[in-house]
Amino acid sequence: NPWGVDTASGVENGNPRHKDHARIEEFIQQANTASGKTK
Repeated sequence: NPWGVDTASGVENGNPRHKDHARIEEFIQQANTASGKTK
């Protein structure tokens, strides 16, 4: 669960809006890598 780790270390850390964009970008990249959809 790459997104689970990201959420626990960033979004739920207390600053969801501060790290939201960065976490979402990493989330998308990791999700794409996990799904094999790398550009």
